[in-house]
Amino acid sequence: DVEVTPRWLDFMLVYMDAHPEVAACQPKIRAERNKEYFEYAGAAGGYIDCYGYPFCRGRIFDVVEKDEKEAGLRKVLNFGHTLGHGVEAALQDTDRALLHGECVGMGMTVMCDEDVKERIVKILNVLNIPVKYEFDFDEALDAVTHDKKLNGSTISTVYVSKIGSYELRDMTKEELSSRLKLLLL
Repeated sequence: DVEVTPRWLDFMLVYMDAHPEVAACQPKIRAERNKEYFEYAGAAGGYIDCYGYPFCRGRIFDVVEKDEKEAGLRKVLNFGHTLGHGVEAALQDTDRALLHGECVGMGMTVMCDEDVKERIVKILNVLNIPVKYEFDFDEALDAVTHDKKLNGSTISTVYVSKIGSYELRDMTKEELSSRLKLLLL
């Protein structure tokens, strides 16, 4: 949960008025229970409602963030994002584009053990989110291999072997390519 303060949008409104090329922006909002941490509403396609409160479709982790630079605990929020971003990039200029959270959900299904995957697939099915999709594989792989988490010849990813835990795994382009292929129809 979050709490907004009076005039909390003023800075963004002034900024957007001064920068007409900016179409949208979303603030980082402090968590209500721990003001040192940011509330994270982007895990499954974050939105802000008409009152300025963040919400999302199907949050997977209940994590607030103190780390704005994607180090430490903040990295766990990247579960499914690397491959999801690849799929999203390959679909962005098509008439078959998916929402960010839908692509991330698909990415989650191949970054975990089978029993975890079964639970994620059940959730995605209830939400009518595909677990496989038709997309340009080469374009998706290109986006994956240019990810901001690239470190030399590997990309830092989040892998979930059982519900409630995770591990950070450095994966090669070949490993990610084989997992990305699992998302193709």
